[in-house]
Amino acid sequence: MYVMMFLNHFQTTLFHEKYTILHKLGQFSYNHFSILLHLRLKIDKAAISNH
Repeated sequence: MYVMMFLNHFQTTLFHEKYTILHKLGQFSYNHFSILLHLRLKIDKAAISNH
């Protein structure tokens, strides 16, 4: 009984850790993507105004 509770707690903690890491990775890649997109738009605008 106690072992099951411990395992359950351990699994939940592991799941939470994984979720947090995934969430942080998601945030990071989203920020990275928006920065790249922003730069891309700037470059496009510069290219258009140079023509």
